[in-house]
Amino acid sequence: MTNQPPEKKLNRRKKLLIYKDIQIEMFKIIFWSNLLTVMVVSGAGFIFISTVRNLAIEADLAYIPRMFAMLSEFIWIYFVYLIIGVFFVFGLIFYAWLRISNMIAGPLYNIRRQLENYVRTGVFNKVVLRKKDKIQDFAELINESIQLSQKDKSDKVNKFT
Repeated sequence: MTNQPPEKKLNRRKKLLIYKDIQIEMFKIIFWSNLLTVMVVSGAGFIFISTVRNLAIEADLAYIPRMFAMLSEFIWIYFVYLIIGVFFVFGLIFYAWLRISNMIAGPLYNIRRQLENYVRTGVFNKVVLRKKDKIQDFAELINESIQLSQKDKSDKVNKFT
């Protein structure tokens, strides 16, 4: 029997929400847009079913061809409402996704640009984000860690001089 080190197990995350403000905002947008889609489709279906029911109640055998003509015309109206509603909701989802992703991607781009500048020139400009940008705490942590590393470098240089 060989003495092997125990296999490392992946630690499970203990928190469900890591960045609560970002994740809750995304959940709200997805929830409300899905609810709006269901309401649009349900409303169009209700209009369709109530119209068919009213036509069936009022219809005599002599009016059946006229009823089918009206019904086929109404089906097109139903699909137009449905398509307009679905495209509206998809547009809303796309806008929300773009807005939220810009709140994350913008700061990440800014952080990356500052770090690349630091690696290239050795001069670090503090990462400054807009008020509504997400991951502010991450940017502050990067600023503090770079400042500490610069302070350590200057302390070592001063120690030898």
